[in-house]
Amino acid sequence: MDKGSMVADSFRSEQECCAELALVWKHAKEGKGNYYEVDGYLFHRDKILGESIGQLVIPKCRRTKVLRLAHTSVFSSHIGPKKTLERIKYSLFWEGLRGRCEEIL
Repeated sequence: MDKGSMVADSFRSEQECCAELALVWKHAKEGKGNYYEVDGYLFHRDKILGESIGQLVIPKCRRTKVLRLAHTSVFSSHIGPKKTLERIKYSLFWEGLRGRCEEIL
């Protein structure tokens, strides 16, 4: 098994085992709300600027790292909470993302 496959399996396992996502998984399996599953991964359906998008749901154990990575720009040292949220929301999701960006950054 290559490293990419191991990371993917680890992430999938973290999504499945995250207590905070238990109800979300239930909704996805029942076709309720804006959650759905693709190849064992949990996604959130949203509409941004009139376009429907799928966002990978991030388990609690990965959220702080995601915020830190998104907050550090390649072109400048750090960006603010609003730009960090803009960078994340097109592909990733968790309940309370906006508030967490403002709180931690």
